[in-house]
Amino acid sequence: MIIIKSIASPAGSGLNFAQDLLRLAFKEYNVNFTAVGHERKDMEEIKEKQIALIRNPYDTIASGAERWLRVSGHKDNLGYVRLLEESDIEGIRESIKREEERYYDFFYKIEDLDQVKIISFETLTKNQDLFIDIVKEYYGLSHMKTKKTTDEEVFDKIRERKNFNRIPRDQASGRTIINQLVLEMYPKDQWECWKIYLEIKSRLGEKVDV
Repeated sequence: MIIIKSIASPAGSGLNFAQDLLRLAFKEYNVNFTAVGHERKDMEEIKEKQIALIRNPYDTIASGAERWLRVSGHKDNLGYVRLLEESDIEGIRESIKREEERYYDFFYKIEDLDQVKIISFETLTKNQDLFIDIVKEYYGLSHMKTKKTTDEEVFDKIRERKNFNRIPRDQASGRTIINQLVLEMYPKDQWECWKIYLEIKSRLGEKVDV
């Protein structure tokens, strides 16, 4: 088996989806893509080629903060003593602030990391053929004929790992609260994370609705 430790992103940016999509696509060749992690330090510790996924910071930070709600059922946080109730607005604000700091730390001067290639969340979720082609070229795997995979097949793999809250679903009331708080806390015209996001998307040649 070829193991490529390759996918990094802030929490809530499609890491699970990317990982399982690539595993299914390259299954015939026994290539296993694994996660680098959600933190800048995770990327810095690895000197080999990596892929970093970038998503709109409003969606990313809201998704990351939602994991800390008790009702979210996030597998990795079960049993954690500081899980939040939906009524704990100040606690939710603090979790949003932590996720915002992680997003900024992840992408600030990310171009200094020569071994990291950035791919957008939109490419991953809306143009999977292009995403896989980029990965193949980046890792020198263009000779491999990859398997066409549906979203539902990828979601089934995520479910098998019991990451049920990492697949698209109807928004719960807690997520609605978080979305509104993120908008209130971080106006676009003043937010450094938003500026960094726009700059990176521009370098990728991708437009953003502002």
